Amino acid sequence: MRHFALELFAASAVLLTGSCAGDDSSDTDSFSATEQPVPPELQHSDADSPVPTWEQLTRDGDPTRTAHVVRIVGGGDASLARAAFAGWTASVRRGFALLIDKIDNEGWLDSVDRLEGDPWESAFHFRARTAAGSFEQIMVTKAEHDGVYTENTLYNGASAYLTKWNHQNWTRGWIENDIPHAALHVGIAGDGAIEVHMELYDPIYTNGAPLSELYWAPGFGWINWRLTGMHLYWETGARAQYRTSANYYHFLNDAGFPLSF
Repeated sequence: MRHFALELFAASAVLLTGSCAGDDSSDTDSFSATEQPVPPELQHSDADSPVPTWEQLTRDGDPTRTAHVVRIVGGGDASLARAAFAGWTASVRRGFALLIDKIDNEGWLDSVDRLEGDPWESAFHFRARTAAGSFEQIMVTKAEHDGVYTENTLYNGASAYLTKWNHQNWTRGWIENDIPHAALHVGIAGDGAIEVHMELYDPIYTNGAPLSELYWAPGFGWINWRLTGMHLYWETGARAQYRTSANYYHFLNDAGFPLSF
């Protein structure tokens, strides 16, 4: 166990490099010399995964949820928002709805203003809605008071810091630490734009994780050694193809997460 964990720490120099949504990197594909079979949880597709309707996305027209979605997608224009959502691919619609459900459940959907550009599959950029208060302070509170996020700083250890290593334009970043799969990863860029996406396997899942999966080393801090290994292997290089909304959907649905569809 100790030998494997130390290998993971050595490999963490490339942690998340090329593994986050929108990245284009293939130089981290050699973490394991032995090709592994694709696990069942990464074999989902559009064929076995539902696609949300507008009605499901807005939770059957719930006024608060609808107002949020219309603001985020259409800048407050309901017709524009519906048309934009309908124009996205099935996988993007699914991934967007998953992120909205996740953020809503986390309690900071009110802080999300209109999208900047079209969303990716399970990722998007936005500006903070200042009427909801300081976005940075909200995330700091969730990290330092609620304890459900870990900020990507050296203060929290090299492992936490390296989870935003490839996001060179992020000035601050946070990742959920209390969920093993489909964890939110959020970052603020230097120009004030904010990115949110999900990770299939959360290397910083330390809050509530089985003690047998946790490992600590001086300077690196705590990591989940099992999920770090899965993350490094399945979310980097060519294998990043498995970061699909279908796989994210089944991770959340199988865990009993309160999805809208």
